[in-house]
Amino acid sequence: MEDLIRRKDVLNALDVGLADAPLYIQATAMQCVTEAPAAAVSERRKHGTWKNVFRFAPYQVCSACGFEMPMVAGENVEEIRLYRYCPDCGARMDGGDGDERPAKEHRCSDA
Repeated sequence: MEDLIRRKDVLNALDVGLADAPLYIQATAMQCVTEAPAAAVSERRKHGTWKNVFRFAPYQVCSACGFEMPMVAGENVEEIRLYRYCPDCGARMDGGDGDERPAKEHRCSDA
């Protein structure tokens, strides 16, 4: 996978790193960075589910990355699942596994 960086961060690093350089070098470096084409990025969102694990205490485990998070006490199971996204990998907790999206329900109406 390619390394993707933010243009703003590179410009800030050049500003600090080239502070003692002649102005024409600073200007040339800044121009190269500002005129470089942006990468076309389309990252697929991960999908997963919380899996309940009971060891010494109840935990939830992300099915996409394995991140463990303690469960909070609640009246029912739905109150336990507080996060719709994994705080570690950003996977959406909507029932898919890994990078795969969950199958959508198709509803037909008899008319």
